[in-house]
Amino acid sequence: TCALPIFALPIEQFQPKETYDLVAMLNVIEHCYNVPVIFRKIWDMTRPGGVMLFHDRYYDHEQVIVEAERVYDAAHPLKVDRRMINAFLNRFQGIFFRIVTTHGFTQHSAPGDQVYFIGLKPQSA
Repeated sequence: TCALPIFALPIEQFQPKETYDLVAMLNVIEHCYNVPVIFRKIWDMTRPGGVMLFHDRYYDHEQVIVEAERVYDAAHPLKVDRRMINAFLNRFQGIFFRIVTTHGFTQHSAPGDQVYFIGLKPQSA
């Protein structure tokens, strides 16, 4: 068996010493505080030719403003405008991109858009 390292710290503090063939970032952004740092770290730790899987809420700018004025959720402090997400995802060669609109019918499903993405980091990166 292969023992994988476990890092118990916020991604903003993670200092990757190597690159990875696969980086998965699923429903992470809203739990963090500094999206430019997060995106830089994800980019740096994905090896050229590596796969990045991504899923998160996909807010319009107006939604971010309304949410920020309406409520502060300590468990979900960060709401990221889809333009910022798109700028990051566009650095990868897209294999799969889908936006799914949820209607909040279940206990853990808030209404709104969700983005699902699979991409390859360019070999020349």
